[in-house]
Amino acid sequence: MIVSGGFALWSAVSATRAKASQVDAEKRAEAALKAERAAVAAQRDIAAEVKRAADLSAAVAARDDADRAAIEETPWDLQSIPNDSDIWLVNRSPTPKYGVRVSGESVYHEDDDEEFDAIGPGARKEVKVYRTNSLDESIVIRWHQQKDRSDVERSCTETLPSSI
Repeated sequence: MIVSGGFALWSAVSATRAKASQVDAEKRAEAALKAERAAVAAQRDIAAEVKRAADLSAAVAARDDADRAAIEETPWDLQSIPNDSDIWLVNRSPTPKYGVRVSGESVYHEDDDEEFDAIGPGARKEVKVYRTNSLDESIVIRWHQQKDRSDVERSCTETLPSSI
């Protein structure tokens, strides 16, 4: 009987160990499933964040393109020269302008138009102007985007800044 009692004890211990191993395996499987779900959720979050970043980048690029286009439409800034009636014509765009002509009642030049072969990005040129109350204080600026001037001439009208 001792053999059968020992066998019964061994069987009980083995069954307990098997049950413990099964419970342990189930816990590991549950933990693995939980980790997998967390990884899938993290991947979804990352994908959503990447999409948001791409959308933001596209929006910024579109805004930058619109800003550049607006600057190219009216690339000029007129600045008063301290203690002088003349003005600076400043190219505020990132591209050079060619065949630049400045005209208007207030522009003083022998041939009616002040002309410059090129004005580079951020560069400025002095324009001689008359300052009287009876003259129109607006000037017309004409230019080309292409060095060979093969493109359509562009133009805009600007008002002279107050003299300092």
